[in-house]
Amino acid sequence: MRHHPARRTLAQAQAFMGFGVGRLKCVASMWAPQAAGLIVAAVCAALEDGLSIREGQKLGGREGWAGWQTYT
Repeated sequence: MRHHPARRTLAQAQAFMGFGVGRLKCVASMWAPQAAGLIVAAVCAALEDGLSIREGQKLGGREGWAGWQTYT
């Protein structure tokens, strides 16, 4: 299953508030996505020399991960 925002109804789209809205808006709404990117980059950099990923035969869906292995 893939993420398709167009499948949401108008009510669902209006109800989605990932970081809140108005006075209750998350104070880190601008900072959090950048922080997540920095954390992922730091983890990838730390694992760069000791990690390799080998592709399985299929891609997509949950089955797409079958056959993938990590080596450290």
